[in-house]
Amino acid sequence: MKETLQKVAATLKSLQAPYALIGGFALMARGIVRATKDVDFLIDFPLHEAASLTQSLRANGLDAVFRKGGAEDPIVGIIRVTLPTSTDPIQCDILFPSRAWQAEAVRNANPVKLEGFDVPVVRADDLFLLKLYAGGPQDLMDAANLYELQSGEERRAWKERAAKIGRSKMFARCLTFLPIRD
Repeated sequence: MKETLQKVAATLKSLQAPYALIGGFALMARGIVRATKDVDFLIDFPLHEAASLTQSLRANGLDAVFRKGGAEDPIVGIIRVTLPTSTDPIQCDILFPSRAWQAEAVRNANPVKLEGFDVPVVRADDLFLLKLYAGGPQDLMDAANLYELQSGEERRAWKERAAKIGRSKMFARCLTFLPIRD
């Protein structure tokens, strides 16, 4: 995984595409142990530039394919980078923001040392919102695990932010994964 993180992160940096780690590795950076087989980045980059970014990734030796999200998909666009390994290939998904707060999450990311090098990782509160926005069962469980680590004051702030982005129902669903509900 270290090589995957380094190679994709270095390429995005060289292309001046602001990025931050999200997904399972971001959860680990925020104190939650979770098995994951892929690497996920969110970029602050316009969707209309996806084709040129995909070409640039390919020019940098990465097997990259762009896919536009569907109308009901919370992902407006994704570049999937596949990196061969001696066993199974590793997938790296580079997601485009669909909302202004998602792009802001990239800009607010903090560098965290992972696998021996610094990588920008979205803050815990932004990761929580991203998980609510994705809305799948594993995402809601991840959101609940993040929420559980917070103080009462932080929990209230997170609940307000979830309501502000229209995710009150997902917030309530995520709470069902907690042993003791607020």
